[in-house]
Amino acid sequence: MNLYDVPFIKIPSALITDHNLLIACSNIEKPIMISTGMSTMSQITDAISLLNKSESQELIVLHCNSSYPSKDPELDLNMINTLKREMAQCEKWGIVDMKLTIFQVLLHGPWVQK
Repeated sequence: MNLYDVPFIKIPSALITDHNLLIACSNIEKPIMISTGMSTMSQITDAISLLNKSESQELIVLHCNSSYPSKDPELDLNMINTLKREMAQCEKWGIVDMKLTIFQVLLHGPWVQK
């Protein structure tokens, strides 16, 4: 898995329940971005627990939904606050969407996947 010198590892929301992949990624000393997609809170918590094994490894949790481009009411930006509250051990948050300006204005998120 460490064949290429990539700056970070991105785990798509479709693979958030692949525990073998998450464990393998947690053993590589690279920042990890994980998209939450249509995952349940339990699935997100499990994934973060598996990935959050190393103190030195940076973990970035990205809120996203399943429609692209999303309409404003579908963004559910309050979910980021829920994730922050429920998973206080994670310090970096962001969003996967095309609504960059809304996110930056409302929540000042430093991470955006387009």
